[in-house]
Amino acid sequence: MKILLVLLTSFFATTLMGQNQPGKLILITSGQLSEYKTVKINDINFDLVQNSNHDTIYLQTIEPKFITKEGYHVGTLFTELPITIQQNLIRYPGRGLFL
Repeated sequence: MKILLVLLTSFFATTLMGQNQPGKLILITSGQLSEYKTVKINDINFDLVQNSNHDTIYLQTIEPKFITKEGYHVGTLFTELPITIQQNLIRYPGRGLFL
């Protein structure tokens, strides 16, 4: 799943379809607020933060209609994940759990 997300963020960085909305800030790391823009891809809104080189440094969606190729979506409960995935998640303090 990490590889998929990296590929998607590269795709999003090169196909910006949203407009910059000055003044909108999002907390991307503990203590770091960054200006973001909302982009819509496949009818799903994503919050996108780019650095000065226009590289994607943060991307998120909270829309349940976003579904990974594995079938997970926003709102999937931890207990709904296969036990093998539950046991192999990587914890990044302050960031969450990742595959």
